[in-house]
Parts: sequence; C-alpha cells; structure tokens
Amino acid sequence: MKKNRKVYLRIIGVIMLVLMILLMFGWSMIKKEHNHMHSLEIESIDFKRLNDGEYYGYYEGGVYGWRENTVMVDIDSGKLVGIKVVDASEKYAKDLLMNLFGRIIDTQSLDVDTVSGATLTSKGLLKSIQHALKEAME
Repeated sequence: MKKNRKVYLRIIGVIMLVLMILLMFGWSMIKKEHNHMHSLEIESIDFKRLNDGEYYGYYEGGVYGWRENTVMVDIDSGKLVGIKVVDASEKYAKDLLMNLFGRIIDTQSLDVDTVSGATLTSKGLLKSIQHALKEAME
C-alpha cells in the first residue's frame, strides 16, 4: 500500500512539474506578444492627402500572428467614410469595431484612444488601417 502511494505521489509530482513548465512557457509567449503590441507605433497620417477609392491594409498580427487582420478603407471626397474588416485571425465584437472605427472616422485621425479591454486588438487594427491609408496617399 505504501509503495502504491509513493508511486502516485511521484506521478502527481511529475505532472505538476510538467504543468508548471507549460505554464511558464505560455506566460513567456503572452508576455512577449504584449511587449511587442505595447511598443507598436501607429504613425501619423495626413488625412488631407487621401485619394478617393477603396484601399486595403494588412497587419501581420504581432510576434505570433494572433492579431493578424486585413481591412478595407473607403475614401470619398478626400475623407475617410468607411472601414471594414475583410479578414482576421480572430472574431471581433461588433461594439469594438463600431467604437474604434467611429472614433477614427469622426476625428479623421488615427490618434484615437484604444478600446478599453481590447487595447492590443485595437492597436493591431489601427496598424492595418494605417497601412491602408498610406496606400490612399500614393
């Protein structure tokens, strides 16, 4: 009976050790992604130089591609009038998109606050919008 108990305790110990290693590895991946996204710079765009049309922007999604997305922006009469997510590695809440895209369109600027609770996702979307707007300036 004591031998069985020792075997079970060793098995549990090994399982706990493996779980701790996996947890540390997962945490380091998340930390690396967060550091990358927090340091991501959104460049200023001169909204007065936008050419009419539809333009696409792509963001590769950070270190691991977790926030990969493609957007389409619609420019009419030199103004940004619409933003649409064309493809994404994650599903976005409608409120997030309406809130973020509404701020950008209303202010005609990428210098907007990110959506609370979705800061990193907001930055990924802002980066792809930045790429699309750069295309609209060429």
